[in-house]
Amino acid sequence: MEPEEALELLLNSDGDALMSAINMGLSPSVVVAGQSLLHWALATDQPRIAAALISVGAETESLSVANESPLMVASYMGDLQVVEALLDSAGEVNAVDRDGRSPLMFAARSGNPEVLRILMERGADTRALDSQGRSAAHWALVDGDHTDALNLLIKAGVPLIASQQGLTPLEYANRLGRTGCVNLMQLD
Repeated sequence: MEPEEALELLLNSDGDALMSAINMGLSPSVVVAGQSLLHWALATDQPRIAAALISVGAETESLSVANESPLMVASYMGDLQVVEALLDSAGEVNAVDRDGRSPLMFAARSGNPEVLRILMERGADTRALDSQGRSAAHWALVDGDHTDALNLLIKAGVPLIASQQGLTPLEYANRLGRTGCVNLMQLD
């Protein structure tokens, strides 16, 4: 089976046929259009297929064309079981992409407190900053008013310092209109 055909099975949510192809010799780590099948499964929100690929030995540290690990993508997508499976298969909790973003920052952006919690329990660096000087607190504000996630990050000691753009998370939350997060940081 050609890699493109395997991707087509994945995109059509045909996990059984994909696993059959893997059992017949297709590598679970095959790369199509610059991403592994595992990346494709995660990016298209197919946690069942992602878990199956991990269980048959898909490469868990491969990088996508955007230099993102499967753990980064899974952390953003928020499937706790897949995140745990990746961590159990030696997923690097503090790996960074080309912009210096860690899995913790990806999880913060999606606002998923359960994923944040497991990443921190497994050693995620809560003090890390990306290449623009933004902490996970900044990232918790990007896609919504993620007060639960931000509260967890604040309690874990995430820095609330200004980024290279000169904005603290509080100033950034004000600019984005994240009222719940503004109120939370003003109480802290």
